[in-house]
Amino acid sequence: MAKRNYHSASSINTANYCMMRYYLRYFDPRKPKPLRISPYAKGSLLHQIIERFWNHLGTPEEVEADKKSRKKAVEKKKYHDAESFGDYSQRKWTQIMIGNKRAKDPSKKIYWRDGYDNESEGWEIRAGIPKITAALFGELLKEGPPLYSELPFYFEGEGLKFKGFIDEVRIKNGNVLIRDYKSGSPFGIKEMKKMFDPQLTFYNAGLCSLIIGKDKKSEEFAKSLGLEEFREKLLEDPSYINPDFDEEFYMVEAPFLIELANAPSPKSPKLEDFAIIENYIQEYGDYRENLGVWKQKKSRFRTMPNINITTKRTEQDFYHLVDNIKTTERSIEQGNISFEHGQKCDNCDMRHACSKRSCEPIQETADKKGNLLFSFMDPPYTSQKPKKEKPKPPAQRKFDYRRKKPWMGRD
Repeated sequence: MAKRNYHSASSINTANYCMMRYYLRYFDPRKPKPLRISPYAKGSLLHQIIERFWNHLGTPEEVEADKKSRKKAVEKKKYHDAESFGDYSQRKWTQIMIGNKRAKDPSKKIYWRDGYDNESEGWEIRAGIPKITAALFGELLKEGPPLYSELPFYFEGEGLKFKGFIDEVRIKNGNVLIRDYKSGSPFGIKEMKKMFDPQLTFYNAGLCSLIIGKDKKSEEFAKSLGLEEFREKLLEDPSYINPDFDEEFYMVEAPFLIELANAPSPKSPKLEDFAIIENYIQEYGDYRENLGVWKQKKSRFRTMPNINITTKRTEQDFYHLVDNIKTTERSIEQGNISFEHGQKCDNCDMRHACSKRSCEPIQETADKKGNLLFSFMDPPYTSQKPKKEKPKPPAQRKFDYRRKKPWMGRD
């Protein structure tokens, strides 16, 4: 089995998520292409909008002037307030839907989730995305621009190579903060994910790798974060993780839900608002019963969602991450791969390949060395290859000793 050149946040999360998904994404010789699941398409757009937020923010005059200018699209000012920011994000999603309709390659088309007809989910996202981003506008403006956005890093450790991008690095309350932007329901970050999610561990190690270098660039980078003393300590006693870094999940859709929950109940609420709230409720089931129609929709959240979910990481977390990768790859090398079918499969980008593989005959799942992949599927009497039976010796010729001569009959 060919080893991966490097490990990224995506591959680490996949190894942590499901062994079968990891195998299909990175080791299956058939190389099935992952589905473009709708929540991923929406999340990618929100990440892109946040990453370029400060580049496109301008005054009303600048926005109006850039509509007719010949500047590159990435240099133009696109919005100046919450409403224009919401309109801009809605236009970007509309472009994605148009591109999806024109796409001829099936792997590039958006895979709409079960329970929706045709592109109805796409139109539902289109209705909700300007409200999500308009509520987010004030929060981003209040915090100001980060020190670094989409910060690249590369390092080697424990026999593995790592490569990735940190969503955002900033100084907050006098300390270095590593941020991971998360789209989707803000109720999806439970205690165990908050404490052990490997992505923030990966980002912490990546940031330390940029500081520990012995060149001038690393020295200047550490100085920009006020980490000169930590850098000297790290050079004397190298480690992968700095436990003093603050780390957080930033829940992109939380400001909208907080704003909606605190808003007065309208006399005639819009159906699209019902659909947006119902989506969060159905997905995570955090609700109360027996309330009024509109109040019921808003009051189903037992607790108000958090925008910032903070956490810490230790050196031990990094070794757990490495052990998870090595254990997963070792199991794949040995052919010990199992299906992990369950609720998490609904939003898996390899569900098509996994479903197809689970229906294949067992005989086609042997690797080149004769190891049976997915051997858990075998009944006890076929779990091992049957021993070849030795050919029976030819039957011996029988003689009748009562015969005196071959041509004479019996006495």
